[in-house]
Amino acid sequence: MVRHDNAAALGDGDLTIALSLLTMSPEADVHHNLLAAKIQFSLRLLLSLNDYSRQDVKQAIRRIARSVQSHTEHSGRRGHLDFIRQYVKG
Repeated sequence: MVRHDNAAALGDGDLTIALSLLTMSPEADVHHNLLAAKIQFSLRLLLSLNDYSRQDVKQAIRRIARSVQSHTEHSGRRGHLDFIRQYVKG
């Protein structure tokens, strides 16, 4: 099981794995990956409040995965996470 009790230990690779678990099937059983489970929970909350299609969700996950890959290649192991920090509160 992947645990990320310390957000500073989280890397883009962890995010890539979590997103790959959700890309083809956002509703998959991901309890074995804590980060994927947290993303899935947040997606479910967002989807309950908005009207997005399954295809919209899959496409958004793929787009984020490409962004992770790009930022990692250009800025290192936490490139994407450091980039999005400016947009995420907490």
